[in-house]
This record gives sequence, C-alpha cells and structure tokens, in this order.
Amino acid sequence: MMKIDPDLTVNEIIKRYPKALPVLNAFAIDTCCGGEDPIAAAATAANVPLETIVSAIAETIHADA
Repeated sequence: MMKIDPDLTVNEIIKRYPKALPVLNAFAIDTCCGGEDPIAAAATAANVPLETIVSAIAETIHADA
C-alpha cells in the first residue's frame, strides 16, 4: 500500500504524483485555494476518509505499471 504522509499538502501531492489531480478532483478536494492544506484536512473537509483517497491515488499511479 502506498504511504502518503497526512501532513503533505494537496499541492505537494500533485507535485509528487501528477496523476493524482483527477483523483483529487473526483473527491471534490480543493486543489486551488485549498492546495496549501494538508491532505488529511482536505479529506475531512470533503467528508471522505483519507484512506479512500490514498487508495484511489495509488490505483491511478500504479495502473500504468
């Protein structure tokens, strides 16, 4: 399982994993004004469990592998 530090900001996740952008958008994670928020806070604000988002990002990133 992919590990994403819950303190990483949304912008940092997009920088490290560009394929994560559509996943974050699908979960209504604010990637613009809220991009400086930690992913854990963004997940809470979107009312989505952090693990759900991390799993979806991992699936997307590893789909081409």
